[in-house]
Parts: sequence; C-alpha cells; structure tokens
Amino acid sequence: MRIYYFDICAIITLGLMIFSVYSRKMNRGRLNSVFVGLSWLALADTIFDLICNAPLEHFPAVMRSIAFRTVSCYGYFALRVLTAAVYALLIFVATGYAFKNSKVLKILFVVPVVVDYIFLIQNIWTRNVFYYTYKDSISDLTGDAMITTEYHRGPLIPIIYIVSILYLVLGIARLIQKRKMFGRSKFIAYFAIFPLNFLAVGLQFVYPRLLVEMFAMMISLYLISITIMRPEDTVDPTSGAKVYNAYKTDFLTDFDAGRNEWVIIFKITNDMSLNSLLDETMYRAITSHIVATVFKDADKHARGVSDVYYLQHGRYVCEYRYRTEQG
Repeated sequence: MRIYYFDICAIITLGLMIFSVYSRKMNRGRLNSVFVGLSWLALADTIFDLICNAPLEHFPAVMRSIAFRTVSCYGYFALRVLTAAVYALLIFVATGYAFKNSKVLKILFVVPVVVDYIFLIQNIWTRNVFYYTYKDSISDLTGDAMITTEYHRGPLIPIIYIVSILYLVLGIARLIQKRKMFGRSKFIAYFAIFPLNFLAVGLQFVYPRLLVEMFAMMISLYLISITIMRPEDTVDPTSGAKVYNAYKTDFLTDFDAGRNEWVIIFKITNDMSLNSLLDETMYRAITSHIVATVFKDADKHARGVSDVYYLQHGRYVCEYRYRTEQG
C-alpha cells in the first residue's frame, strides 16, 4: 500500500493557505493572481494524487475500479506539468518579464505541455506511461481478503517528469539571472521549490510507495506565502490599497520589462480634514470604499490585472491596461 498521509497534510495546508490569501485580500495584482492560481492547481493536483492512490476501503466499488483510478491518475499528471509551468510563470512575473515581447519564450512554455499531453493521450492505447491492474489484498479495516487495484509505471514515464523539470530549470535560470531584484529571504523562498522538488521526485521515483511530490510543492508555496505574500509589507491597512514601497517595486519591475500600462494619479484634497473630523473606523470605511470603487472601475476597463496604490496624504495611483486602445 502506498503512503498517502503526506498528501492529506498537503491538502489541509493548501486549503488553509488559500483561505488565508483571500481573507487577507492578497489575491489582487499580477503576481498575487498567479500565486493564487498556482495554489489552486496544486490543491487540485494533490487531491487527484490522493484519490488515485489512497485505499478508499469505505468505498469498495471505487477502490476496485481501474477506470476511476486511471482517470484520477490522468488528472494528476495533467495538472502536475501545469503546476510546474505556472511556477515558472510566477518567477517570470515576479521579475517583470513581458511575454508579448518574446515568441520564443511563449513556445518554450506551450510546447512542453503539448508534448506531455500527447504522451498521456497515447497512453490510453499503449499503456507505456502508467497503468493499473487488479491484485488480491487484505483489508486493513476487517482483515478480510479483497480485490484492489495496483499502480504500475511504464517505460516512458520519465518523460512526464523530464517535462516538469524543464519548467523548473527555466524558472531557476530566470531567478538566478534576476537575483539582484530580491532580498535573501525572497530569493530563498522562490528558489526552494527546486531542491525540494528534485529531492521529492527522486525519493518517489526510488520509493514509489512514498507520495511526497505534492508535499514538497506545498512547502514551497507555504514559504512564498509567509515570506512574500505579506500584507503588512504591501497593503495599507486603512484603504486596502498597496503601499508606496510596493508601487516603487512594481513600477521598476514594469519599466525593466518594457511593459506599457496606463497610470492615473488622483488625490482627495480634503483627506487631512476627513482624517481629523472622523473617527478611525469611519475614515477606514470611506477610504476602503474609494479603493473598492476604483478597483471595480479598473477591472471593467483593464485588459489585464489592475493595481491600486496609496501614496499617503490622500494620493492614489491606479495602474491598468485598457481593453481597447481608445479606453
């Protein structure tokens, strides 16, 4: 029987982490949006990994179904390569790369996924990537004899892992190239996925019963969550908009990437009067409402993900791209 308790731990932690991101309102902005998407992908992938390996003795019909296990395994491998690709995308977004400027990079991101899916599709007829068979087993709950399914690796399964490794290599190359953009703690948080996943893949390849790949991914995302996705460093508690340091970092990143965006700066002229006349609760409610209104308008017109920054003393910056050139 395969050891799946690491997957259960990863599912619980990823679920709590996603809830924390939304509750802290850290799901806005390009980088945060990619991180949230990556977290959801990792959670779904871990669930597929669990249900295609766990004993499921309370559901004997499911446990004996090769079709159910096979479909779950296809889901796991399909999302696994996407998880690696989006992690590499996270690194490129964090370093401000503008994908529209490079057709080569677009190809590098798309082709490996296509190749991976071609091998998964042809596995339906050839079974040279993975397959399941029936086997006799003993129930851990009752001690009775029963029929279960057993997972087998095909000779081409290393290709699936090689494709994921290509994305990790692509991401680490970009991270090392732009390492001066990050402090030590942020660099370590982004870099951690590479040694952790190489170790996890190696362990699981040598010991197939040990399901630790998604656990390693969970640790990597958790490090990013507590090190980089910190609202106290990027979000103004009064208005809910990003702070000046976040604006400076994002502006320099966009400038380095050559990304074209619209920037609107506006100011509440009587901000000081409002702050002195109203209590803290009312003042926060007003500024939060202003920022929420600006976000709503930006989302309506933005071509991509918009950001709103608070620069103190009633000054705000809205950065976004129009859906049309005329706006």
